[in-house]
Amino acid sequence: MLSEERYKDAGINGNSTTSSSLKTKVLHSLMENSPSSTKIISSKLDVHQSSISHVVKDMVRQDLIAKTDKGYMLTNIGRLHVTIMDSLHATFGAIERQKDFILSHNLFDVPMKFQTQVGIICNQQEQLNTDISTPFRKQEYLTNSLKNSNEIRGISSVISSEHARAIIHAIKQGADVDMIITDRVLQVLKDEYTAVPRETPVCRNLKIRCIDEIKLSLWVTEKNMFLGLHRLDGSYDFENIIICKDQDAIEWGHMLFRHYLGRTKLINDPLLSSS
Repeated sequence: MLSEERYKDAGINGNSTTSSSLKTKVLHSLMENSPSSTKIISSKLDVHQSSISHVVKDMVRQDLIAKTDKGYMLTNIGRLHVTIMDSLHATFGAIERQKDFILSHNLFDVPMKFQTQVGIICNQQEQLNTDISTPFRKQEYLTNSLKNSNEIRGISSVISSEHARAIIHAIKQGADVDMIITDRVLQVLKDEYTAVPRETPVCRNLKIRCIDEIKLSLWVTEKNMFLGLHRLDGSYDFENIIICKDQDAIEWGHMLFRHYLGRTKLINDPLLSSS
């Protein structure tokens, strides 16, 4: 049975794109089962065949549907339209479910092209059980993940001593670490580095790039993506970091990291140089 929820108006307008609910249903029907006839589509959607024939004729003219010897099927453009409509529906639904979080946090340093997926990423986040006795469980999870990772990419305006020690531990174990951080975060790393034995080639796999200012915290490892945001009042929200294991979220994190690379300055011997 086709889900009616999927067939709500996607709100797309254009010369070759329809916002008609029935047309959207027909497109999805053909996406799931094609080639197909108007009779089969009519029975599947419980809509009169003449109505189906009318919308199919329109979409053939719009190159969304093609008629073949075996029946009607989506064109490449038709499949693209279905994919885009489904993506929009998922995005709007995710934004609605996560609106309290989105409205209460500063997204200014997340470029708009990345913001369109924030709602979905919020939906994909891992649910860690926290209560009044363990308010910083997510931070502990982040610390352990950084400590045991083989690859770390980060952007951050804030860092705790625990996180700094975890990163230094990972570097000592051979992890490949590349970070975009502020001068303030760099100083915390330098302070923690004083406890590392000097014979340890700790900087071999480390790249540190400085950025003037940024209002977010992003850590991407081979297994997780962590996103922390500042509240609207400017304070950093340590309790509500987003943790995702989904590969799409991890790739989103890598793309955001690469987006900021051009705005940074690479520091030579970052932990060995003087402040």
